[in-house]
Amino acid sequence: GFSNLGKESAAQLDKFLQYKHFTERLFFSIAKVSAKAKALTCQDVGTITHSTSVDKARFSPDGNYLVTVSMNHNIKISELVAGRWQEKATIWHSNMVSSVRFSPDGKRLVTASYDRTAKIWELEGGQWREKTTLQHADWVIDAFFSPDGRHLMTISDTAKTWELEDGQWLTKAIIRYSNPLVGACFSPDGNYLAIIASGTPTIWKLVDGEWEQGATIEHSGWVTKVRFSPDGHHLLTSSTNQTAKIWGAVDDQWLEKATIRHNDSLVIAGFSPDGSHLVTGSRDRTAKIWGHFNGYWQEKITIQHSSSVKGASFSPDGKHLVLSSYDDNIKIWRLVKEEWKPKATIETSGLVRNISFSPDGTHLVTTSDFIATIWLLKSQENDDSC
Repeated sequence: GFSNLGKESAAQLDKFLQYKHFTERLFFSIAKVSAKAKALTCQDVGTITHSTSVDKARFSPDGNYLVTVSMNHNIKISELVAGRWQEKATIWHSNMVSSVRFSPDGKRLVTASYDRTAKIWELEGGQWREKTTLQHADWVIDAFFSPDGRHLMTISDTAKTWELEDGQWLTKAIIRYSNPLVGACFSPDGNYLAIIASGTPTIWKLVDGEWEQGATIEHSGWVTKVRFSPDGHHLLTSSTNQTAKIWGAVDDQWLEKATIRHNDSLVIAGFSPDGSHLVTGSRDRTAKIWGHFNGYWQEKITIQHSSSVKGASFSPDGKHLVLSSYDDNIKIWRLVKEEWKPKATIETSGLVRNISFSPDGTHLVTTSDFIATIWLLKSQENDDSC
């Protein structure tokens, strides 16, 4: 049967065409399309439940696995099987999990915890198995692989680099600071390392297999986040002084290129996958998108929310941006002819803690309350919807 809108459309077409057997032709055309269609129903592609609030979620590089983390230290790994997400394994730490990251080839997973360990899990015969436990003297606040997957960085009271040799992870270097470490990240080529200690970022360079300390980034206030652009030519820092700064690399020196100002503390800051745009979000209820054109960074749009911005994620092709805030709404924006335009709003039943795209951009995972929800992005005549 037709919907009311379908009935009106058919009547208009029938009247316009003045064709005696239009309705019959339309019926058989629909039957023909239906017979050839692979699917005519919308499907729930997956809901992953935890016993406590879900805090983090991340897809594997090939998009076949999804890891979710709850506040009770449980980590669930789910696999995409025949278009549906199925739980494959549950792994644990004895204290809060601070980060989870896949290796570039998707065959390893590293988890960092306040139990003073980082654990490496490997995919063997379709099963995830614990392979190595890396010890620290204090909380491990982050752990991540280098772009080539051969090195690993763990951040705790010290920053340690580990190298994979003959199937074993061996300590390669220990970088010590007298002040607390906040975070770190590799450059895309793996030759540089940015480490934040007491709110000040320092750039380290890999020379003949050894890490040498280089430039210090002078950003007033307490720097909370640092990110390299995908091409490694720019650096983004965000500070408690309500600003984010973009830096450009010139002869191993980092020169300030632009300053992004908000009216309150920044919460998020990151580049798009192609490096042509970046987003910052603040407690002042705004998110700002900047674009890189002809060597200059320019503000493209300021997006208003009814509450503090919580998270942001670009799609892999850089054409969509998903924003979450404390108003429990998710806003999707789309890049159309170099202009960012609102696309959709998803209302959730609780605080959204994490949002992330799958590597192919076809799925979006959101975490709130005790569940992780996976959304399917559908394309219809160059128009996308969830």
